[in-house]
Amino acid sequence: MRETGLLCVGIGTLLLLAGCFSSPKSEERLLAEKFDYDFYLAGKNTPAEYMVNQIAAADSSRAKAILTGRLIPADPEEVARAGETIRHLDSEIRKGLSWPEKTPPAVAIPFASVAPSIDGACDETAWNHALTFRDEYPLSSRKKEPSGTVWRVMWDETFFYVGVTIRQDSPRAEPYNPAGGRAPWRADAVELFLGPGIRFRTYWEIVVAPDGSVYDALGQNNRWGSYIASPEESVRGLRAAARRTEQGFSVEIAVPWREIPGYQRGNPPRPGEEINFTLVRCRNGIQSVCHPLLYGGHNLFGHLRGTLAR
Repeated sequence: MRETGLLCVGIGTLLLLAGCFSSPKSEERLLAEKFDYDFYLAGKNTPAEYMVNQIAAADSSRAKAILTGRLIPADPEEVARAGETIRHLDSEIRKGLSWPEKTPPAVAIPFASVAPSIDGACDETAWNHALTFRDEYPLSSRKKEPSGTVWRVMWDETFFYVGVTIRQDSPRAEPYNPAGGRAPWRADAVELFLGPGIRFRTYWEIVVAPDGSVYDALGQNNRWGSYIASPEESVRGLRAAARRTEQGFSVEIAVPWREIPGYQRGNPPRPGEEINFTLVRCRNGIQSVCHPLLYGGHNLFGHLRGTLAR
């Protein structure tokens, strides 16, 4: 018993010493203390909501516990990492709170009187009357960058259509291999995020690479700021194709309405109904968007609010 007691005292002393030699900076402790429940509530229904939710995420909660002294880690370097986590979170939240667009843009999505052939070409007249965006916005930026990218969106009773034309020298595809740390969005690709809106926080993520390979997954956003991607859940009946061109590559996507949450029972889409979406371009892993968007494609709160028009 005596030896056990000495051992316990020794371990406790080591933990205290670790805390002494790796004590958090006072400014980081104050910053961590700022992230309380009232601060969380103040960020709800603002452009920062996606990031404010992450105050309760596992890594943020642990970082806050370390910096406020409620948890003394065995690894002294974890104190520095906790500081980095909290500073990054604070920076992203402040970015959202100062974002001038308080609600996502609303757009009208035209009806496709003629369905396009999903062959990756994007050269049919059917696309002429689609909702069209030009050029790109870097993530979390409202400054458009000229690139020649053209994004098109339309719908009919059967599909939600997307067509994207990209100018780029030697676009590169990367196969999905999570064990090897490889994914199509880490190379060159087009991403579509599509769902029925914020209320149920469920959406499809569809990624099409220049070689026509497709990654799709069902995404779910939770109240703690994280999301779950389920690649074992695929869009049944999805049509997608890509084509390399002299100037770059183009992508066409057709998502069956019956696979979109809210339409699974076969109820057809009708004019006036809303659908939320965003379109992302990946260029060597760097993302840009068809409209100003904070944080990334998984930020449902920043998706475009599309109304079906006819």
